[in-house]
Amino acid sequence: MQETRGNLSETGLPDILHKIYIEPDPFGVLDIARGQTLRHFFFKNGMLIAATSNVLNEVLGRLLVAEKVITQTEYELSLEKVISEKRRHGEVLISMGLLSDADLNNFLVSQFKRRLWKAMGLPDGEFAYRKIESVSPSMEQEPTHPAFLILEGLSHGFYPAQRLTNDLQPLLNASYLAATYTGRYQVADFDLNMQEKRFLKSFNGQTPLVQAINSSSLLHHRAQSLALTFIITGMIRLAKTEGATTQDAEISQKQPVAIESPVLDQAPQPTPSQEAPAQPPATFNEPPQPAQALAGPNALFNAERLFLQAKPTLDKKDYPAAIELFKEISALNPKEAEYKAYLSWAQYNKDLNEALKAVDSLREILSISPDTPDAWHFLGNIYLASGFPEAAEKAFRMALSLNIRLLDTLSILKLQEYKKTARAPEDTPARHRYMEYYGFLEDPFAELPEARYFFSYAGATSVLDSITDTVKKQTGHILVQGAPGTGKTFTAFELIRRLSDEKIMAALLLNSIPEKRLLLKAINTEFKCYTAGSLKDDLLNLTMAVEQNHLQGGHAIIIVDRAHELTDDCLLLLGEFMRHKYLQIIFFGLPTLTGRLYGPIFRELSSKLTVRLTIPAIAVTETPAYLEKRLNSVPKYVLSGANNVNAKFDENVAIRLHAMSGGTLKLLTRLAARSLTIAAAMGKTYIDKDVIQAVNADLTGNPLN
Repeated sequence: MQETRGNLSETGLPDILHKIYIEPDPFGVLDIARGQTLRHFFFKNGMLIAATSNVLNEVLGRLLVAEKVITQTEYELSLEKVISEKRRHGEVLISMGLLSDADLNNFLVSQFKRRLWKAMGLPDGEFAYRKIESVSPSMEQEPTHPAFLILEGLSHGFYPAQRLTNDLQPLLNASYLAATYTGRYQVADFDLNMQEKRFLKSFNGQTPLVQAINSSSLLHHRAQSLALTFIITGMIRLAKTEGATTQDAEISQKQPVAIESPVLDQAPQPTPSQEAPAQPPATFNEPPQPAQALAGPNALFNAERLFLQAKPTLDKKDYPAAIELFKEISALNPKEAEYKAYLSWAQYNKDLNEALKAVDSLREILSISPDTPDAWHFLGNIYLASGFPEAAEKAFRMALSLNIRLLDTLSILKLQEYKKTARAPEDTPARHRYMEYYGFLEDPFAELPEARYFFSYAGATSVLDSITDTVKKQTGHILVQGAPGTGKTFTAFELIRRLSDEKIMAALLLNSIPEKRLLLKAINTEFKCYTAGSLKDDLLNLTMAVEQNHLQGGHAIIIVDRAHELTDDCLLLLGEFMRHKYLQIIFFGLPTLTGRLYGPIFRELSSKLTVRLTIPAIAVTETPAYLEKRLNSVPKYVLSGANNVNAKFDENVAIRLHAMSGGTLKLLTRLAARSLTIAAAMGKTYIDKDVIQAVNADLTGNPLN
């Protein structure tokens, strides 16, 4: 195949793979650049045999850690050996006994397919194909046929569903005929089942494409995917029309979009997304090289080794040390956007007054490398802390669109959503008075599921441990019940935060949804699925998202808060989802939900709930520590003179509050807030029995809501 180049916004990757296959070279490489992200796909006789990337999260070691094949410590040790022994990472991992040859080969085959399918979803980006003399034997894997890559990429939604529909739109009224000569392709290359083979044979030259797709017994998206795959690969061709020769009909089949070789200075600019900054078009004056070729292997491995040390330093809030490490890392690998983003984040945390400088730095990084999710996450956090929640939300959504498994980002985004719908306490003015009296900058007894407020009492910890273990082992669906105010929503948020290091795609549904069509739409929105409109298509899109996530080594969960408020239809819909082996459902609800699920219509759903848990009340012995934790959870300012007071609950008072609340966290929290209100009015520092007597008297006329 001649050397060619173009933009993915005009020529889809399935078309390019086909073109490479039907005009094969002994060896070739397809380079794809988007911003500073470079991916390289190597071909032998037109079939994919290897892939490399300068995306840090796609390097071998990080992928092995993410899939728990090796530990973080083993990754660090292996990097040290790579540097000292000057060997390839895979060889070192095998020599350390962490992988076998077969394990490494299987992993690499899986990974280069995932890299290619991920590239199928790019809306734009420059590509260039060129011949090369050979591919290193150490890189070469078992060849993967383009028929499989194209069909699976389309069917599992790696190639966006909307783009698939748009590609087919101008072809729907044409009639196609199964080709008698299919060139290099054979029917066996597509691994079709009996239904799909019948679908291929159904193209008789008489029926419009739209009718062939709609009348098929296949799922609609699968039929669309097969149809476009067959058209791209020439398995079906336009039927002969009146006045046309057989040769005309063969030539007039839908061919892949022409792959031109434009002058890049005149090439059309990619259209930036609404939220992403514009990016300069990539140029291929020189063929793009993997990052290793640009900076030298030792420098890159040293940078990654130091990065693994710098992140814990940042987590420990030793910002000066982290800054020095990230500066050294960025000097070793100055092209890596992720390292620069971490440096900006560390500098901001060292001096919060430098928010504007950090924002400018992160925006500059994103203008060059917009596909850096951590940079978007950091930018969102700075916007949020600076009082710009709408800008923060956009940044967080960008981060999740690039990596849907960023559960830390998801928890922050969902917390902002929760705050928008949460009702402010009716005693808010009184709370402001005690905040002023005691010098609290924020309310220590706010009823928000923030991480800083979480108290790990024995009962809640046991429930969380059980849920977390079940999710990690993927051993079934879960029902968590609790009386009103026991902390079910809090537990749901804490679960998301606990799972942040797992390869999990999560949907967290906080609000009651009255109708199953809206429920499905909400879940699809959480999973970043294309919403087509019909229930059938949206169900298929959800299935594709879950399977696509599984093909990339991930797992999916749906967490449903306030599940007791769901209609029967909504519960039955979730029961259908429970049949999917790569998806877990976690219900949080009142004990009344358990009673409903004993009904005959929920027999199947109930049978699939392998774990049933109850959130207990907090123990009386744990109450003093809980109250102290809440008092210390918010910042304070120092008051002058006699007003420099610190709130404190007497241990006997804590016991009384537990008795009054029955150990229910929400009631306990509200009683504590009312105690502070009355203590402040009485001019007290210590919350003693006099305060509690006043609280009791106050409750007679003003019961807690």
